[in-house]
Amino acid sequence: MYKYLPRTVLLCAVLCLIFSSMAQSRAEQDFKSENFEQALSPVALAHCIAEHNVGKIVLSITNHGAFGNGQALNTIDCFTGQTALSCEYPKGSNTMYLFAGSFWIGAVVGDDTLVSVGADGWQHCNEMHPDESPQGNIIYRSILNPGQPEYENAVSEQDYIAVYTDTFTSGAPNLCEDYLDDRLHIPLNIEVTQSSYAWSYLFAEDFVIFDYKIKNIGEQTLNDVYMGIYVDGDVYGLTNPSGFEDDITGFIH
Repeated sequence: MYKYLPRTVLLCAVLCLIFSSMAQSRAEQDFKSENFEQALSPVALAHCIAEHNVGKIVLSITNHGAFGNGQALNTIDCFTGQTALSCEYPKGSNTMYLFAGSFWIGAVVGDDTLVSVGADGWQHCNEMHPDESPQGNIIYRSILNPGQPEYENAVSEQDYIAVYTDTFTSGAPNLCEDYLDDRLHIPLNIEVTQSSYAWSYLFAEDFVIFDYKIKNIGEQTLNDVYMGIYVDGDVYGLTNPSGFEDDITGFIH
């Protein structure tokens, strides 16, 4: 039984590797609005976005499985009260490299194949959510000041630890009916502890490290488990927000 899945460390050198041709898909999302199914009477979950900004890269993370601000449930940094940028590089350049990204995980449960997503990128569905406050709040830690409480157990100059689950089937925002399977979200019953780390050191200022720990909190065995990162990358200047329309998609072997 996959009670604890192996730790996956994802090194996100986001700056120039996340070109994408998803701009048109976002324009087409509006035509799918009839498929959206907002959960009734959502509870006050501790949804939060926070900006990594100590290095040359500015990258926002959330506690509901998305990163960047394009699929975030709000764009106001819960620590600073300022608008959180999606992914700016270099810091202060006003050049963006990301619309949105999110954590996806799938497995075979019994005779069914199930997938849970932080954000689907199409219907604006969010299937992972934190707990209510204070249990669901993002934790901030830092090695910068040994005299501060956040120094304890810190790894980097800017640690963010977020915990979320895919177990909500009602009471959370953006729970949608899947337009392919024609059914509501069926959880894998997993808990994700997402830790992200950033530094200002010359050798580490160009990236953010993500560490995902995934725990099976359900009673069923998860077979053939696969994890991935969905990325909708855009390249544009803040002064030209429609600049993503001329993005070119490609890759180097």
